[in-house]
Amino acid sequence: MWIFVTFGLVLVTVTGLVTLHVVRPGSKYAWLAGMLGSLLVWLSVFLWQMEMGFTLSPGTWQPDTLFDGSPRWAIDPIGWLFALSLTAMSAAIILSAPARLGPVSPMAWVGTISMTTLGLLAVTAANPLTLLLTWAAIDFTEFFSTLHSAQNASASERTVIAFGIRAFGTGLAMWALANGGMTASFDAIQSQEAALLLVAAGLRLGVLPLHLPHRTEPALRRGLGTAIRLTAATSSLVLLARTSAAAASLPLTPLLVLVTLAALYAGWKWLSVADELTARPYWIIGMASLAVVAALRGNATGSAALGSTLVLFGSLSFLYSSRNPQMGRILALLALGLGSLPFTLTATSWQGAEMFIGFWPFLLIAQTLLVVGYIRHILRASEDVFAALPRWTQISYPAGLGILALTSIIGGLWGWPGALSLGNWGAALTVFLLSGIMIFILLRITGVNIPSGPGEALTRLSIVQDAIARLLWGLYILAARIINFIANLLEGDGGLLWTLLLLVVIFSLVQSQ
Repeated sequence: MWIFVTFGLVLVTVTGLVTLHVVRPGSKYAWLAGMLGSLLVWLSVFLWQMEMGFTLSPGTWQPDTLFDGSPRWAIDPIGWLFALSLTAMSAAIILSAPARLGPVSPMAWVGTISMTTLGLLAVTAANPLTLLLTWAAIDFTEFFSTLHSAQNASASERTVIAFGIRAFGTGLAMWALANGGMTASFDAIQSQEAALLLVAAGLRLGVLPLHLPHRTEPALRRGLGTAIRLTAATSSLVLLARTSAAAASLPLTPLLVLVTLAALYAGWKWLSVADELTARPYWIIGMASLAVVAALRGNATGSAALGSTLVLFGSLSFLYSSRNPQMGRILALLALGLGSLPFTLTATSWQGAEMFIGFWPFLLIAQTLLVVGYIRHILRASEDVFAALPRWTQISYPAGLGILALTSIIGGLWGWPGALSLGNWGAALTVFLLSGIMIFILLRITGVNIPSGPGEALTRLSIVQDAIARLLWGLYILAARIINFIANLLEGDGGLLWTLLLLVVIFSLVQSQ
């Protein structure tokens, strides 16, 4: 019953932070309480190994004629890996918070822990119904948090659009599972349902629109913003690992073409955009695309490994704000864990890749771009200097980053079926060599700060992307104006006459059939 210990620690930590915020605003003990609580939550997840297969259900919903099942949570190796990654991210955010200069309210830490808790409920969901309910909770939490952070009307509109896209993804998943699949296990999902679920997961990654209007303060963008973005992505990626067996029977070529193009484009943008926070959506898209490819091969462990890597290495990139040469070199060396080398977290990511031999070169290049982009962002220059931090912060800050690094190493060596895997030597060696060649060229030509502008072809692609975005936004504004015009027309003095006229027209059309 160790899962109750985890959620009990979450409840105590959140209660303590809220109480301190209300009773003693600005208390210096708030960070200490948040740090100890999040660290204990992370450590408690290791104890889940003692009760693999444990299932929790609050009971059967009533009436039976409406619900033939109920929410259910279970601990399994894939859920454990995702849970360990999410709690490591939460602990790292709070431990490294003092290094992010600027006023940060303890309520931001409450938001981080709350989002992580919802993520834990998602990755331990034992049936689609539970996952869909958790998706809804994550969506509403993110919506109100982001709407509160919006600085103007345009940002508010983008928040509503983002919420609508994720809600549409949830609705698409509900439609796919409408015939009794929501209360069944994930193993019962068929291939025709898996196709729609892949699309639903893609819509719910939280990257559309690409840049949501979180607060502009760097401290919150790196802290709470990271928790919101990566938790939303993880709650969708866990579905890929759960349904990989059904996804493996889908017609592959059309899907692979789209996913490969997305991976290549996202990999290049992740490498070329000026800073890691601006490039964050492309990191999510790139890693998620590789996770989709693994799921299409029926490789559940590879998909889960890539999803956890998205959280761990993404958090390392986004939280590393105060730079230190030695620390930067150590974090850059961790990029070996991104290249599918044996005994690393991503070692299983290329299992079964012989199915897609024609797509190998492009997917390996996409993975190489993500690896080199991670190194480039870690080694880039920054105005925030580690030596300028207070002495105690110089301990807590690297400790937070160290938790992420340690978790990525543990994931490659212990605790789940993908641990201690030799993986695919050919793919790993190719990514390793390509990464080395590209880094050598970048260091010799421009250092690690490569120009942020892409090549001519990709520049045109970006222009087309921006044009499409502007077109869709214009259609949205036009539709809103038409709806407002109709509403004003019907609510005016002649509204009753227009209503009667519409009824007459509709009646005439029905009579003519």
